Amino acid sequence: MRQIFKIKRSPFYYYESKGYIKRVSLGVKDMESAKKLKKDLDDRANRMRLGLYKEPEKTLTVKELFEEFDRFVMIGKKDKYRKQLYPLLNRMVDMFGDYNIQDIKHTHMEDFKSQCLNDVTNKTTHNILSANKEMFNYAVYCGYLSTNPLHLIKFPSRKPTNPRIPFDHSYVERCIEDTDNKKDKVFWSILLYTGLRRNDAGNLKPEHIAQGIVQEKSSETRKVVLIDKLLKMGDKIFNVYPTKSMQDDSLTRYKELMFKLYGIKTDIHTISHITASLLVNNGYDRSQVGEILGKSSSIKTYAHENYQTIKNNMEVMFD
Repeated sequence: MRQIFKIKRSPFYYYESKGYIKRVSLGVKDMESAKKLKKDLDDRANRMRLGLYKEPEKTLTVKELFEEFDRFVMIGKKDKYRKQLYPLLNRMVDMFGDYNIQDIKHTHMEDFKSQCLNDVTNKTTHNILSANKEMFNYAVYCGYLSTNPLHLIKFPSRKPTNPRIPFDHSYVERCIEDTDNKKDKVFWSILLYTGLRRNDAGNLKPEHIAQGIVQEKSSETRKVVLIDKLLKMGDKIFNVYPTKSMQDDSLTRYKELMFKLYGIKTDIHTISHITASLLVNNGYDRSQVGEILGKSSSIKTYAHENYQTIKNNMEVMFD
């Protein structure tokens, strides 16, 4: 007899298939989710009854699963795609790397999703969950797991909840001019005049100018264009805000000042949209802007071959 039920002092549903699967918590509180998990466990019980099910021969940690997935699955993907997946998969490894994969439950994945939503956008969270669901599907295929712990997780929409609308760059320059915080002046200037994402801007180093910067989000290398306004700041542009908490504090001050001056509710990332829009409106097509600002582009060498031209044009735009 197979059934799902609740017991006293526990908010979760349990499952049991007498003779095959001992009572086990499903880690979910609603009947609909419990029924979905029951189907997977019923299938497992059927295979056990027919002698077709084998317990996993080895136990893997999440970190070991990632390493195996990298060796046997990721190796077959294009280099560009692999670079994009690594940061997404590493979030799971960072949070649950030492956990045995058999111990990862639905509730762990809900916590993981919440943490991602707290750190990044809905779209990025969706991509993180999708990448890790593929990795856990591999574990199911290999027989390491009977069900994917991400199976019941509702993914957030990839559509932006608050679409960023760029406004005139002079508004940002006014904020840079009016703030009394010297580091904020530098940080906001880097964001506006380079189009770098906030963590890349906060951790800018001298070698990034010479060799290009490997972007945290995409793992792609891009040339950093420095106009004279930044060059005049000297070494102040390096490691201005290396931690997320520092960047968050600066973001709060920027939002407060922008609202005080113009009544605009905005965020730091909107600055890169302003830079991109300015380039498009000054004659660059979208693929060229993608290369200059480190986005995906069909023109692979544009920024490197035309660095001086780009620098000269940006000098004029921000004059």
